[in-house]
Amino acid sequence: MKTTKTILTTLSALLASSTLSLSPALAQTSSAAAPQLTTDAKAPVITGTGSLEIVVRDSCGRPVPGIEVEAQPVHGTPILEQALTKRSGALTLKGLRSDSWLIVIYYDQTYLWKLVDIRTGSTARLEIALPINIADVNRDALVNSMDLFDFLNGWTVADAAADFNHDGLINTQDFYDFFNAFMSGCGPSVPPIAGVDPTTE
Repeated sequence: MKTTKTILTTLSALLASSTLSLSPALAQTSSAAAPQLTTDAKAPVITGTGSLEIVVRDSCGRPVPGIEVEAQPVHGTPILEQALTKRSGALTLKGLRSDSWLIVIYYDQTYLWKLVDIRTGSTARLEIALPINIADVNRDALVNSMDLFDFLNGWTVADAAADFNHDGLINTQDFYDFFNAFMSGCGPSVPPIAGVDPTTE
């Protein structure tokens, strides 16, 4: 995933030595455009550590497991934190130094990003709603019988893509989790907008 690492490095470099005075255009930032921030070369870095709890959900509000999340502080010595969301759609990053952190959430060959303040001794919380439906396994923006057939075809041959809940196993639990999502009656996927900060929409 070299391209995604390049995205994170580039965004972090653009944000370095900056305050969090965001421009009104930030909500429409795309992967091709840099965030416009008010620069301040003397932005402080506070010592100490805190934590970050992230929950990722789909367009129907269901937890999305197996989503790659990366975090990097805006100021000071670069540090890269990486993790995958669990079956609950959640993950916790601990021991993050007090600073503003760039959080990038990768999915479906695109990404969303968010700036989060981490403060000493506290836990920041971030909820992300991805413009996808987890039952749309073939990502054609429809939830229909083809998703059911595609999942079952993979599940019967133990294809890695059939690990629906991303627990490292392919078993009946994956079938139950997929079937529950498929039968929920929630709407189709929404076409993604690359690079947008989802919490400013």
